[in-house]
Amino acid sequence: MIYWFYTFASLGLIVLQTAVIPRLPPVCHLYDLFIPFAVYLGIFGLPLEGVWVVLINGILFDSLSAAPFGVYTTTYMWLFIGVRRGLGFLDVGNYILLPLVIVSGVLLENAVLLGILISRGADGDATGQMIRIVSRQVVWAALTGPLWVMVFKVIYRNIIEKEAADVNHASP
Repeated sequence: MIYWFYTFASLGLIVLQTAVIPRLPPVCHLYDLFIPFAVYLGIFGLPLEGVWVVLINGILFDSLSAAPFGVYTTTYMWLFIGVRRGLGFLDVGNYILLPLVIVSGVLLENAVLLGILISRGADGDATGQMIRIVSRQVVWAALTGPLWVMVFKVIYRNIIEKEAADVNHASP
């Protein structure tokens, strides 16, 4: 049942990010919605499950985007690893630190993209426009990222409780 949660959450985020959000003018430059899910997996998920979910989704997002292949996989894996390592010395699940972790993920992804733009010889106008977009993404990530993590946590908890109830109900 948990794998269905990962599958539907991933597919829902892919559809939302590639088909719905680009059609909405006020939020067309919204941050990458898989970042809160990668943070959620890093904090609350099992390490092995999280690695596979992050890796498969990174490859899917790389395949669907116009960015150079590997940008999303690299970003998601580094974010997941950073969150897992941060659990050792920080309370990353703290709702005060959570916006900072998600904003860090947005900045990491945009730093990777900016590095690629600069290495390909992008002009100053493109980087200036990117700075305006990134500043909006940071604000959106700080405001809505923790909400996404809480939604994933509540859905996951409901699935676990339902599975436990089904197991207790089925046992003699």
